[in-house]
Amino acid sequence: MIFRASNYLEITLQSRCIVNLMINGSFPFPRLLVTKRMLKPNVYAALVANTIDITHKEGEGLPNAGFVSAYHALRLGQGRDTPFEREKPTGTIKGLKDIGLQWINCVDPMGPEHSH
Repeated sequence: MIFRASNYLEITLQSRCIVNLMINGSFPFPRLLVTKRMLKPNVYAALVANTIDITHKEGEGLPNAGFVSAYHALRLGQGRDTPFEREKPTGTIKGLKDIGLQWINCVDPMGPEHSH
């Protein structure tokens, strides 16, 4: 936790601002990349991708679009207390780290939106 927190603070100090671009399950992932490319010339901040579960190949597009980090969560009790499997978010997180993005997360509890 301290290691991730210090990476987060390092980014904040270097860029003075962090912008989190978050998409939900109905937003096409390729559109996130296009949006980032459109913002790139005008936004002087570290942009964090906050995405749905993605494949390693899709993740490779994030640094190419200019993202330096990505937020993704594996919720407490996921796969045990919900019908949602752990493998997809775990694979996404591994892929983000493998391609060199800084992984940002927090302890996300389960909410009513995770019950269906």
